[in-house]
Amino acid sequence: MGILNNLLNDYKIDRDFQTEIRQEYRLDIQKALSNAFDGAKIQFRYGGSLAKGTANIDSCDIDLLCYLSSESNLTLKEIYDSAVKALAEEGYWIERKNSAIKVYGRTNENMWDITVDVVPGKYSSNDNTDDVFLWRNESNSKLKTNPIKQIEMVKQSKSKEVIRIVKLFRDFNNFKFKSFFLENFVISIVEPEYEDGDNLFDKLIKFCDMYELIGVKKVNDPANSNNDIMIIHNDFEFSTIRNQVKKLRDALYTDDEITIRKCIMGQNYDINEGYISVAKGHSSLVKFPTSAIVPFGIISITGWFSKDQTFSNQIYESTELEYGLNLKFIAIVPNSIKIKSVSWLICNSGYEARVKDQLRGENFESSDGSFGSGVSNTFIKYEQTSFYGNHFVQARLISTTGKSYFSNIITIKIRK
Repeated sequence: MGILNNLLNDYKIDRDFQTEIRQEYRLDIQKALSNAFDGAKIQFRYGGSLAKGTANIDSCDIDLLCYLSSESNLTLKEIYDSAVKALAEEGYWIERKNSAIKVYGRTNENMWDITVDVVPGKYSSNDNTDDVFLWRNESNSKLKTNPIKQIEMVKQSKSKEVIRIVKLFRDFNNFKFKSFFLENFVISIVEPEYEDGDNLFDKLIKFCDMYELIGVKKVNDPANSNNDIMIIHNDFEFSTIRNQVKKLRDALYTDDEITIRKCIMGQNYDINEGYISVAKGHSSLVKFPTSAIVPFGIISITGWFSKDQTFSNQIYESTELEYGLNLKFIAIVPNSIKIKSVSWLICNSGYEARVKDQLRGENFESSDGSFGSGVSNTFIKYEQTSFYGNHFVQARLISTTGKSYFSNIITIKIRK
């Protein structure tokens, strides 16, 4: 869908920004840190979303990895504290995090538009494994990990664009969802479900379909299985994430670009209006009461559903149905109207109907049955619930004089 690619283009990182990062931020910080460990062998490299290819310009920060050789005699705490001291003495405004040092700018200047997370540590050995030890302030302990392995896993995945879209959604809707957990959940749990031919929209749907597993199904640190990354969020935060991802899922299933964009951007939208917009877009035959001046009220329809053929439950505006139910629609026409024909318009809308090529709405279909009584004629149409979304049913009467009348519209809301 074009809206997703347009958002990715709107918030992409360009080369000019990369140059600005190097010249305006990275080089001076590297110089300060190099002076702090005079004579020590240090390796600097980018980490985080910038290195992984999942950065968005609206929320990009810089992860600057600063690793000493395994041969260094300094402890991890000494390395961390030395980096803090060096940055403070150079006039940087900093904040101690768990394993990182967040740099907001220089104290005598305006705060930077982006922040730099300096991550000091030490290689675990000199055998080129890229395993490192980091200091953890929260627990006064060391952490063994491998940021390079994490970076390569994301770079080589089929999910970078999905991760970027979810991060945009997270940032514009102001909820906490750690990128490290997001990446590992998408790649280890969702990505195996991708199929050949899946586009970005299909992949994002599959991620959102698994919202109930976020924080429930265990996700491992690819760099060290002994690290419990399920503690990244607490139960309340995971519950919030699930609710937010379900909200995105509901918007995606409308298949309506305006609804989806507003949802991602944290703006107000109406799910039902999204489905109506999609229905109007592929069917010129459906006649919503507000869309045209056409005769209504002569013919009326009701909808009923059941798991068998009893049809004892009526469909109302608030009714939500599950897959696999039987539907019965009844149209009633007064005997005072001379009938030439009564037909039905079944107009599906939403992602599932589109991908199954079952949008319909292109022609009026005949009734499945009819009978008369003393004061009216009754026409019947049978259907089933098959596709997630909002679908619309309307009857059309053509009189013997050639005049067309349209019934009320029944909205069928199918939910898992």
